[in-house]
Amino acid sequence: MQGMADVPLYVHIANDQQSPFAAHGPPTPHKLVSVAEFVAELEAGLGREVSERYDPQLRPTNKPNFYVYMVSEGHYFFAVHLHQSYPFAKKISAHYNKAEISDVANARNGASLPPLLFASQAFQSALLVPMLKPGFFAEREQQYESSTKRK
Repeated sequence: MQGMADVPLYVHIANDQQSPFAAHGPPTPHKLVSVAEFVAELEAGLGREVSERYDPQLRPTNKPNFYVYMVSEGHYFFAVHLHQSYPFAKKISAHYNKAEISDVANARNGASLPPLLFASQAFQSALLVPMLKPGFFAEREQQYESSTKRK
């Protein structure tokens, strides 16, 4: 994806139900890349299939219902929107928190370096919290698994 445009590239990781709510992108100059293109490029680069995961929320409420991958000037950012607050997430507004990783993470952009985030006690503790309604989430995950390949 790098080098496709002279502006930041955005991928809204959204399934077909979520895509209408993710259609526009930021107000600054950018190029939107489809999830299908993104998945195909990941798989080609890795030499294997990747699992597609989407926000379980089909319609936005207090926060966006999609994830964002962005490449700009050779650096990447990946943001996940969260309902709950966590020590590793930036509070955007009520019930809207953003956890973001990047290869150029710093205090100014609010992102974390992946190895530091994944190793942090707060992140590890959040992963251990039992999921509410696990059946619902498993069904939603299965419903949209490999959705870019079914079109």
